[in-house]
Amino acid sequence: MNEETVDRHRTPGRSAMGSTVLLLALYLMATVAALAFAGIGADGIGLGNPDNYGDIFSALGGAVFGTTGFGSVMFHLLILMVLTSAAASTETTVLTLGRTMLSMGRLGALPKAFGSISSKFRVPKVGTIATGVAGAIVYVIMNFVSHGQVIADAVSSCAVMIALYYGLTGLTSAWAYRAQWRNGPTDMWLCIILPAIGGLTLVAAGGWFLKTHWDPANSMTSWTIPIPPHWHIGGVFIIGVGALLLGALVMWGYSRVAPAFFDGEPAAPEPDIERKREMA
Repeated sequence: MNEETVDRHRTPGRSAMGSTVLLLALYLMATVAALAFAGIGADGIGLGNPDNYGDIFSALGGAVFGTTGFGSVMFHLLILMVLTSAAASTETTVLTLGRTMLSMGRLGALPKAFGSISSKFRVPKVGTIATGVAGAIVYVIMNFVSHGQVIADAVSSCAVMIALYYGLTGLTSAWAYRAQWRNGPTDMWLCIILPAIGGLTLVAAGGWFLKTHWDPANSMTSWTIPIPPHWHIGGVFIIGVGALLLGALVMWGYSRVAPAFFDGEPAAPEPDIERKREMA
């Protein structure tokens, strides 16, 4: 979001911290409330009931609000909130990837077209469209090929990308600001130690996740490697690692087409875009 934010040196960081704390508070409140109301029993509305795993709120809504009169209205409103949350998660994927492509396009890590911004909507133009179209195509293919089973594994495999993405961000940040320890203990903790701890934790969690999902029992789908030793591997592992390898292959190929960014010489932002952003 730094590309589109006024006072980009402070506002994005404050927004990220504030939204993270707020999100954590909301999750904890919902979790504690559900546990306190329903318990962990395996029957009825208990959270340990396998029939409730797919959608806890549908199971609890009728018990909390009732199923008649105004309670019925509130119950259906709760279901609508769950549906809109799912839609928002999908939109979030398009938003974040579109903006990542915006930065990469402007700095030369992707074709320059990805660095364009819509003059009407003031959002990344090519990146947003490319993300939406690619996501729709992949979803349709996966849904029809596996009757929806691969979708669950694909969603689970996102944990690998998240762990690697943010883990490398933390480690890179610690390395980039490694000289800040000279400014005092505050900078040493905020710029080096805490980012490094967070990065190492996420990378370790990603490795543990892959180790766990090598086992086909932890995935909805699985594949057997056609060549010896004919390993039988869980679909989450294959999709997660396969996506990472595919991304690395694409970046390696583009580094041969436009090597400046990958050689440590990123393109400078265009002056007119920079000036418009500051004026906003």
